[in-house]
Amino acid sequence: MNTSGTFEVNLSKNYTVTTTYVYAKSDHLRTGGFSSTPWSRNFVKTGEDKFGRAILGGPLDPTIAKAFAHGSESRGNFHQFVVNVNRRFANGYQFFVNYSWSQNRDNAASERDSDTFFGPQDPFNIELDYGRNALDVPHQFKAAFTAEIGAGFRIGALFIARSGVPYPAYIAEDTNGDGASNGNNAGTNDRPVVNDSYLLERYPVRQPSFMQFDLRLSKEFRVGEGRAVEFLAEFFNVLNRDNLYSNPNISSVVPAVLSRAPQVGDCYAVGGCGAGKSPAYRTLDQISPGSTPFAVQLGARFRF
Repeated sequence: MNTSGTFEVNLSKNYTVTTTYVYAKSDHLRTGGFSSTPWSRNFVKTGEDKFGRAILGGPLDPTIAKAFAHGSESRGNFHQFVVNVNRRFANGYQFFVNYSWSQNRDNAASERDSDTFFGPQDPFNIELDYGRNALDVPHQFKAAFTAEIGAGFRIGALFIARSGVPYPAYIAEDTNGDGASNGNNAGTNDRPVVNDSYLLERYPVRQPSFMQFDLRLSKEFRVGEGRAVEFLAEFFNVLNRDNLYSNPNISSVVPAVLSRAPQVGDCYAVGGCGAGKSPAYRTLDQISPGSTPFAVQLGARFRF
């Protein structure tokens, strides 16, 4: 179910303000991630632990080692509020400014392109995993403009800033014995326990925030009636922001029992994060998808 409402106001001949609210409710989402994180229910439930997780007994059918199957019992809810300010092209320039707030929640569903591989930690109670998912980005800001600056030159710019995407916390121990792992970093679907008091959520921290500013400068030369050559210079990541990112397959495994929720820079190997030791939790080891170091691209376009 997808519901949206929009309210638009023309402030003047050139300016428009639009506000939009979107709500999407999804039922019967895939339960489990890839084939390595199945929703396996081939067990006998013998009770529950203090956190409400099922205590699993032996398999119902001992001839089945692990059922590589996915169910369709998960659900999701998405809320978004967007504000746009637009100025149409007039007097040689135009621009838009956009801000959105959103909230993305589900229980034990796993998106294929999110770099995470969670299935349900309890095959009999997937509601334990309801919370923010790998696509939850609460704040996003975008702005762009184009302007003619004389002598045939035109300049354009695009600015993007947003919250970091959620970052997972895996444990290596299979605490409930269901045999499910994420298949990439020796982690499992089970969650760590913090101070013996509560279960940690799937995504307790985030990647660093993202920001990029791009510019484009062009000049057009007419070479006859209906023909022109346009020369372009494009500048990517003008501020040369790092936009670093942590690969969840490398540094997202934490102990099964924690004294507090994990924080950026935590080390879990004995002796700390020295040579040959495990990396710190959420080690920043690559450039965020969609970003690049400062770069310049030159080009030409012939129009006829």
